[in-house]
Amino acid sequence: MRRRDHHYKPERGKASWAKEQSQPGTPANPTTPSQAAPSQRSYRRRSSRPPKSAVIPIREWPRAILSKLSRHALKLFILLLLGLVAALIVILKPWEQPAPTSSMTPSQEEPVPEIAIADLANVKKVAESFINTSDVEERLALCRHPEETRALLDSFAPQAVSEIPVSLEHVALATSAVRSNYSIFFVDFEDETRRVLFVINTPDGLRVDWQAYARHSEAEWEKILSGQVAEPVLVRVVGTPSTYYNYDYADDTQWAAYEVGVSELGQRLFFYTERDSETHEQIEKALALTQRITLRILPDEEISKNRQSLITELVCSDWILP
Repeated sequence: MRRRDHHYKPERGKASWAKEQSQPGTPANPTTPSQAAPSQRSYRRRSSRPPKSAVIPIREWPRAILSKLSRHALKLFILLLLGLVAALIVILKPWEQPAPTSSMTPSQEEPVPEIAIADLANVKKVAESFINTSDVEERLALCRHPEETRALLDSFAPQAVSEIPVSLEHVALATSAVRSNYSIFFVDFEDETRRVLFVINTPDGLRVDWQAYARHSEAEWEKILSGQVAEPVLVRVVGTPSTYYNYDYADDTQWAAYEVGVSELGQRLFFYTERDSETHEQIEKALALTQRITLRILPDEEISKNRQSLITELVCSDWILP
């Protein structure tokens, strides 16, 4: 039995079509069934993407790569780049170091005027006047603490007392934990040895530190090395940190080692102080400014054999006493 479909519409035959055309209101120019409805074109949207077989030119690669990146990925890349730049700035920025503090107490320090740039001509004049004369009295008139220095002349090396050098070279203005500033000269002699001359601006005017020029120590090095000195003695040396630990100073966790040079001896010695002590910290600060340091050491009978001694005090950085 045939199922009835309420939505089924039988196809019109030709007789039915001719009947409709003969009724009033029928257009004058009837069309065929195939022409009754306008034909609908099928439009296909053109794609902007190149065909799969197309090859992207090399100059278009950056644009093609960027087009693949999502907006989120691009933000992450920019943040990473900014973080890298900030890290480089922090690492490479020359952060200011705190100024070294003086190892002297306020009562030990005397107020000293600074040497102005305009005084450099006078500074050199004083230095030249000092080295160009062999007269002791003329040199005493140009040095600081003249009477104290006079009493020490017999312990000075003959070269430092009256020998006239062959050249004088101004190095620079310098700073220590004792002096706000002073002027340094290198003085060379015919035997190719060198001394350091210091010109200081004192309350009495520009003066040479003759004791520093002579590298004066409170005892002769021959007596120090032979163990004849039983009390702490002041010495002027050139020091650098060392890794030499031996004999009584073999424990590097207990001691800090320094290799020192003494021009009068022509050999190296090794001085020690307790690690992390106040003296150790003061020496480290002093050596950050200059290798010239003034110490008090306690020699014993073993110093001549082992070339070792104990540091009891850092007197000052450089060779200029307060």
